[in-house]
Amino acid sequence: MDYGKFAGDGRQTVMSAVMLPGIMPLAMSKANARRSIDHFESRGRSTHSAMGGTVWVIWEHCVHNQIEFRLHVRPGFGFIIEKVKSDGQVQVL
Repeated sequence: MDYGKFAGDGRQTVMSAVMLPGIMPLAMSKANARRSIDHFESRGRSTHSAMGGTVWVIWEHCVHNQIEFRLHVRPGFGFIIEKVKSDGQVQVL
């Protein structure tokens, strides 16, 4: 798997390269980012708190790997990112 900027020494901390409205990004270790990515890849979706501190990790992973996704936002509740299959359907395992 191509982890992009999240590859390498898992102890290193990375920060969001993009600013998304309504999201307060948190710095993450590369190891924790890879765990989030692995979970997203195995499940086809990722859920995040209302603060959205880790949404950027999945966002950047999808953009880097040209993975089509849908971002669902429920203000005050949280975020869901879902992988989209080639036929336009959401991939949920």
